Amino acid sequence: PQPTFPHCVPSLRLLIMPGSEDSEPEERAALRRRLNGYVPVEELSSSAWLLRRPQEDGDVVVAVELMKPSLGMEVDGALTGLLEKALGSANSSATWFSNDRYHKQTAPGAADVCVEVVCPATKKDIEKRRQVTLERCLETKALYEAVTVPTVLDGAADRDKWVANIIEGKSEQEHVVTELSGDGMVVVKDYKWQKVENTDDLYYLCLFSDLSVRSLRDLRSKHLPLLQRILDEVVPGVAKKHSVEASALLAYVHYHPTFWYFHVHIVNSRHAMFSASNSGENLLLAAMNRFHRLETIIALLQANGDYYANATLPLLLAGPKAAKYKEQ
Repeated sequence: PQPTFPHCVPSLRLLIMPGSEDSEPEERAALRRRLNGYVPVEELSSSAWLLRRPQEDGDVVVAVELMKPSLGMEVDGALTGLLEKALGSANSSATWFSNDRYHKQTAPGAADVCVEVVCPATKKDIEKRRQVTLERCLETKALYEAVTVPTVLDGAADRDKWVANIIEGKSEQEHVVTELSGDGMVVVKDYKWQKVENTDDLYYLCLFSDLSVRSLRDLRSKHLPLLQRILDEVVPGVAKKHSVEASALLAYVHYHPTFWYFHVHIVNSRHAMFSASNSGENLLLAAMNRFHRLETIIALLQANGDYYANATLPLLLAGPKAAKYKEQ
C-alpha cells in the first residue's frame, strides 16, 4: 500500500557506533542492523507503525507504549530517533527482551517509553495493532471445522513456533518459573511485563506442554486436574513470589487466542490495560466476548467434559474475518 503519511518518510538509518556492539546484547545489535533501510508505510494507530523495505518481502511492526500524547509521524525522524534511543548501545542498562519474533526495549527520556518491534510481522500482528471496527459473531462447532481450522489453525504452527520453543525448553528459559512449572505445564513471565518492580502490571502465562491442545476447543474433562492446579497452586504461587494478594490476580483464556497453543493468562486486576482510559483495544467489548474466566471453564467442564468441543462460542473479529463466519 501507499504510505498514509502527508509527506515522504525517509528509510531508517540506525547509527552503529564503532565498538558499541562489543558491549551490548547480540540480539539488539542484530535487530538494529536488520531494521536499516525499512520505511514506515502505514500508521496502524496513534502508537503503532507498519514498516517495509522497498522491493523486499517481509513486514515489521513497531509499537510504542506509555507515550502520551501520540508520537505523531508529522515529526520528521521521530520514529528513527525513538528506535535509536531504544536500540542504541547508550541504552545498555535498560531491560531488554528478545525471542524469535518479538523484541522489546525501554527508550530513556523524560518518561519511560517501551518500544516493541515485531520482526517478522504476520498479518495477525498487523491487524492486532491496526485501529479497526470489530464485529461480534458466533462460532458453532460446524463453523469451527469449516472456517477456523482451515483458515486460522492450519497455518498457526509455523507462526507460533516461538511458543513451542519456550515449551520445549529452547528459548526464554530465564523467564520460566521453574518451581511452578512441570507435570504438563510451563509458567513463564509474559514479555509485555517489562518493569517487574511494578507489580500492578504483573503478567504471566501458563502454557500447556501438550502441543496438541491448541485452544479452548480442545479442552476435555481429562484436563481438569491441570486447570485446577493453575487455580490452586500457580495463582497463589505467583502472588507469593511478587508479594501481591492472590485475590487480585485474574486467570482467564482468550478465544480466539493470540497464538494457538493453549495457555492461561494470569494478570493483576490493577493492570494498566484494565483502566477506564485504555479504550484502544475495545477492552470492555472483548471482556464480554473473548475473555473466559478459568473458574467458569472448570465449572463447565465439570458439568460436561465435552462442553467446549460442541459449544457455540462468541467471537470478536475485524469485519472481513467476521464475514467468513456470517456467510456460511
